[in-house]
Amino acid sequence: MHSIGIPLWAWIVFYASVVLMLVADLKMFTKHGEHEVGIGEALKMTAVWIGVSVLFGLGIWLFYPVKSHEMAMEFFAAYLIEKSLSTDNLFVFLMLFSYFGIERKYQHEVLFWGIFGALVLRSIFIFAGVAVIDRFEWILGIFGLFLLYTGAKMFSHDDEKTDLSQNLIVRWVRKLFPVSDKLHGDKFFVIENGRRLATPLFLALLAIELSDVIFAVDSIPAVFCVSRDPFIVLTSNIFAILGLRALYFALAALTRYFKYFKYGVGLILMFVGLKMLLTRDEYINAFAEFAGLSVRFPHVEISTVLSLSVIFGLLLASILFSYLSTPREGSKNKKTIKEMKKILICILSLLGLTTACGQKGFEETDVKGFAELIAGENVVVLDVRTAAEFDEAHLAGALNIDVQQGDFVEQAKASLPIDKTIAVYCRSGRRSASACEKLAAEGFRVVNLKGGILAWMDAEMPTTAE
Repeated sequence: MHSIGIPLWAWIVFYASVVLMLVADLKMFTKHGEHEVGIGEALKMTAVWIGVSVLFGLGIWLFYPVKSHEMAMEFFAAYLIEKSLSTDNLFVFLMLFSYFGIERKYQHEVLFWGIFGALVLRSIFIFAGVAVIDRFEWILGIFGLFLLYTGAKMFSHDDEKTDLSQNLIVRWVRKLFPVSDKLHGDKFFVIENGRRLATPLFLALLAIELSDVIFAVDSIPAVFCVSRDPFIVLTSNIFAILGLRALYFALAALTRYFKYFKYGVGLILMFVGLKMLLTRDEYINAFAEFAGLSVRFPHVEISTVLSLSVIFGLLLASILFSYLSTPREGSKNKKTIKEMKKILICILSLLGLTTACGQKGFEETDVKGFAELIAGENVVVLDVRTAAEFDEAHLAGALNIDVQQGDFVEQAKASLPIDKTIAVYCRSGRRSASACEKLAAEGFRVVNLKGGILAWMDAEMPTTAE
């Protein structure tokens, strides 16, 4: 698994900053005392959190130690996946608050501690997931199948028919704690007749925390689809859920106007599941051979920029269809339409920004174009895999400089002619994209082979081990 080894002090600074932002968020919501958060206030805070997330993504693009361009794209793609899934989960939180009879003026307190708990649990899950995938990479194929299943299930699940009184989480929580039969302001526990009782506010908090654990089963594997870097996976998750409290109060008033949103989320899950399966062809083909099936699953790499565009497009389309199907009559609906326009403007602005960041400084080509390129003159073929991978099989006449070595750029500048085109490849196209980015920054004209040597061999093109 690729990880650059972020120093401990950077993790400490990040988590300290998150805690400070959470405290600042709590202060902003409670500065007027107990009150119902309006749509305008919620949308302003949502915009602030999205802005902070975009600035962090730009910071990755400018300052990340390696592959800063690619890592920024992975951050934005992972952020959008987690944001869309978390937004869909907010509708479940809305039903939980309704079931437990929690007034709107007390909901922000539950959401604050719910999000704080989610940050801790997500961190544990992600670090555990990194360790498991590092040791058992084939499990990503299982993740892909699971995401295809859960995405398809979104089209058959009817939220309006959900009976929370029969929900396993709700039933378990009620059995676990003796419960007061009424709210006691913003208190989670009270003493009645010498007994310590949980209030409905605490039950709502616990139900939300347990629900988030279940939601993480979908969202974390989906994020691992677009990035394998622990820092990117973790920070995108955390920034996506930091602003959920503000977004909740906006969506609470607009929930019936997002009737197509869950279908967009379902398509996103199915897309990332398929993307994950397309890059796990070696395990799928091995299983097919073991089962006696004469099929060969192709290796397909979907770029981060393309993934980001698809995810954004599905998210935007689901909101746009909901917007277009909203009745225009009545002053209340007109106000709702106005608020939905603000959401669409925010999404389009973020799309424009990430598209601008997604412009590459190098060319990419398929196997046919790469073969034509290296058959010409003034071209140097560069293999950026490890020496062991190079010895197993490589393109004839290729030089080998491992992009993962700390002195890759220095070796390249010493070995490669600046006046020739550098045709770069790796195993699947990811490491070579990183190498192309570094070489382009040094003034080289570079062309990357999409799909890497795997695509080359799938096309039955020649290689050598000499």
